[in-house]
Parts: sequence; C-alpha cells; structure tokens
Amino acid sequence: MRILKNLTLMFVLFILGCSNGNSPENIAVEYTKAYHQCDFTKAMSFCSPKMRQTMQKEADFFMQQQLEKGVGKVNPRVSIIESEISKDGMKADVKLALGKSAIIEIGEGKTIEILIKLIKKDSVWYIGTE
Repeated sequence: MRILKNLTLMFVLFILGCSNGNSPENIAVEYTKAYHQCDFTKAMSFCSPKMRQTMQKEADFFMQQQLEKGVGKVNPRVSIIESEISKDGMKADVKLALGKSAIIEIGEGKTIEILIKLIKKDSVWYIGTE
C-alpha cells in the first residue's frame, strides 16, 4: 500500500513538473497580460537580459503616462492564435489576439494581433530575439 502511495505521489509530481508553464505559448500570454496591465516588473521577469534593458525604458515612459492619466488596472483578454517553434527548438513565434490594454486603446469588442518572439536558453523560454 505504501509503495502505491509513493508511486502515485511521484506520478503527480512528474505531471506537475511537466506542466510548469515554461512553454512559449504560456510565457507569451503571461508576458502580454503583465505588460498590458502595466505590471512591468512581472513582464520583465519573462524577458531575456538584453530585452529587460529595452523594457526598462518603456516601463519608465508608460509608468509616467499612467500616473499622469490616472489609468486604472485592466484585465487584458489574451488568446493564442498560433505558435511556431524553430526546427532546432531554440526560437519560437507566438501570435496572440489582445482585447484589452492599459497601454493601447482597443475598440470595445475588438482585438489586435501581436507577434511575440521568444528564445530558449538553458531549457527556459524568454521573450527576446538574441
């Protein structure tokens, strides 16, 4: 009985480990949600080091704009349109549909398409191209 419990526990841990959210699609969606909520600290956590430098400048600009306009929190609607991983498995493109944003004005009931480029380093997917 104890062996069965241990095997069940190992199986559950294995399944959870395999579904840790480190897919290009999940990273792209979570990054896009954070970015369009103006949660730049969270958004930058999904970026490669080079991309973080670029994002810091954007974050400073949008945070100032947010303070001036008094923009409130928005819950972005993000869905995956398609994704493609390179043959070597080190790059991915994820096309998303975005329905709400604290940064971009999108008409009610409308969406825009966003292409997110990702790279894989040390088995982890990051937003970036380098």
